[in-house]
Amino acid sequence: MKTKRYATLAIALVLAAALAGLLYAALKPPALPLGARMPAIAFASSDGADTLRPAPAQNTLVILFSLRCSHCLYELDLFEKHIDQLAGARIYLATTDRDFTPGVDNLRWPALSRAENFIWARLEEKQYARHFGAAISPCFFIFDHEGVLREKIRGEIKLEALLARIELASASVIKNEILQNQ
Repeated sequence: MKTKRYATLAIALVLAAALAGLLYAALKPPALPLGARMPAIAFASSDGADTLRPAPAQNTLVILFSLRCSHCLYELDLFEKHIDQLAGARIYLATTDRDFTPGVDNLRWPALSRAENFIWARLEEKQYARHFGAAISPCFFIFDHEGVLREKIRGEIKLEALLARIELASASVIKNEILQNQ
């Protein structure tokens, strides 16, 4: 009899703990919700230390990639091939791979490495997780020229769809500015 009672009590405690964990996860706000400002995160680049910052006159795209992710490498190869279509945005190519060395490991993509609007960044994993959430790659964050997050895309995306979403982020900013000036 006592054994049944203890077993029932143990099951109830486990279920209560699981429910509390689920409630915490459900009520916890996302690390970087839409409308949030771009976090000023320090990172290592091929030019030394730098900080994420919005481009004053264009959208900024932060792309998380991993050298161990085949989808990421595919996306980077696409960017290399169609670099001219991405000239209208500042793009941070960010990784949390500890063994990635900007200026060395990005030589596979010479056009991206030479382009003024592409910045290779190695971020600390804990810092990335604190500001952007789970490190799922590839992952795309589109910020407007004021550094406000307009779009989050997790997983692979076709280049045309990405370009359309970057354009849409620009259009929503222009619409907001027109409405404010009326």
